[in-house]
Amino acid sequence: MTRKTTKGPWEVRGKDSVYGPRESISGEYSIGSYCLAECLGYKDEREANARLIAAAPEMLDVLKMLKRHGYANEVRKAINSAIAKAEGKER
Repeated sequence: MTRKTTKGPWEVRGKDSVYGPRESISGEYSIGSYCLAECLGYKDEREANARLIAAAPEMLDVLKMLKRHGYANEVRKAINSAIAKAEGKER
């Protein structure tokens, strides 16, 4: 059974709450933006986890592209972009 996910792109938004600092992963829905997940914990870990979660739609697209096309230049660029996004090195 295939489940649908919230369409990307997803983005990380840091915020503070009464429970402490957290990273919120937001996506777009037909009625606007909303929180998909929140990451708690130490700053470096929560930021890295949030980036990885936010990169999930792009990584899924890259995997589907690999399945269809193989390792063409277009795929290499998409792979590099997804890795950079997940590692917080996007340009």
